[in-house]
Amino acid sequence: MSLVADGVGSMMISGICSDMLWSLFLGDKGKTGVPKTIGKQHFCIPSHLCQENDFIIFLYIIKFLLSPGPKDCKDLFYQGITMSGWYTIYPRACKPITVMCDMDIDGGGWIVFQRRADGTVDFFRNWLAYKSGFGSQLTEFWLGNDNIHMLTSLGNNELRIDLRDFDNKHVYAKYKSFQILGEADKYKLILGDYNGGTAGMSGVVYGTCTISESQLLY
Repeated sequence: MSLVADGVGSMMISGICSDMLWSLFLGDKGKTGVPKTIGKQHFCIPSHLCQENDFIIFLYIIKFLLSPGPKDCKDLFYQGITMSGWYTIYPRACKPITVMCDMDIDGGGWIVFQRRADGTVDFFRNWLAYKSGFGSQLTEFWLGNDNIHMLTSLGNNELRIDLRDFDNKHVYAKYKSFQILGEADKYKLILGDYNGGTAGMSGVVYGTCTISESQLLY
């Protein structure tokens, strides 16, 4: 399954930018984890640079403003990265996330949040596993409900579902909009109108399973 922001479509997991933030205009140090802004821009400064003088920090900010980090796979695609793979994106301030980007299918730039291929990863998991994500970058994975909620809360997204059977027959379905609500809303799925594909409106079947209270808690 893949999603795309603002109309073009396709998702890995890296370190956290928990660094000191700096305001260029005010010249004051921001609190860790609270991004400062210049107009609509936000930026973070690696902690090792916080010991440098103002001129070094100023140069770092200018470099960031001239070349901000990609906010999604579509940004990477527009920057000329056309090979599918795992990349670090910056969808929200100083909180990077590593995602699988599909740069080949349907125009490229899709964040892939689920991949199932060979059964090597057990998808019968509890609530906490689906909340944080699981699996292998090399085979099958689920990106995590919290991550998908964050990504789909930042703008308009299109959903594409691709299915392939053991005879290599491929079908897909697309939906005009897609959002996962937060944990307080039990990660409710909000799905827009069907937007074409070869699977048909009834071609995608969603499975269900019963989860006990102990599974939800642990």
